[in-house]
Amino acid sequence: MGRRMTTDRMLPTHRVDLDVEVHVDCHWWPGVLGCALMTVVPIPGITAKQAAVILDVTPRYVDRLVSDGKLPKAVRHAKAGLDRDVVERVSLDRLRRSRPHRYWASSQEAAEILDLTRKQVGVLASLDQVPAVRHRGRWYFRRHQLEVVANARDAMKWADT
Repeated sequence: MGRRMTTDRMLPTHRVDLDVEVHVDCHWWPGVLGCALMTVVPIPGITAKQAAVILDVTPRYVDRLVSDGKLPKAVRHAKAGLDRDVVERVSLDRLRRSRPHRYWASSQEAAEILDLTRKQVGVLASLDQVPAVRHRGRWYFRRHQLEVVANARDAMKWADT
C-alpha cells in the first residue's frame, strides 16, 4: 500500500470570472497527482480597467470619476479598490437605452440571446432562474452570464439528441 504524501504549500492562485480566487491543494500518491478545490475567496475589489468594461468607458475616465468623487473607492490607494456593486449601480444609472451596452443586456436582448420571448425572460428573472438586476422597474442582465446560460442550454439540447 502506498503512503499518501501531502504538500504543505498552496499552488498559485487562479482567478475565475473576476469575482473569486480559487485556491487549489494537490496531494501526491505514488504514480498519481490529485488536486482538490480547497477554498473560494471573494476578491476584495476590481481595477479601473475592469470597471471601464462595466461602465463602457476608458480606464482614464474611470480614474476621473474616482477623483471627482462620483465613483468611491472601497479600498483607498489599492489597485483593485473599486467595489463591483457600486460600479454596476453607477453603470446602470448612466445607462442609455438608445444604444447597446457591452456589459448589460436589456430584456429584449436577453430574449434574443436565450432564444425566448421577452415575457419568458422576465418570468425567469423574477424566479431567479436567470441572473438579473432590477433597476428602475426594468430587468438588466450581465451579457457574459447570459452567454453562459445560453451555452448550457445548447449543450443540454445536444445531449438530448
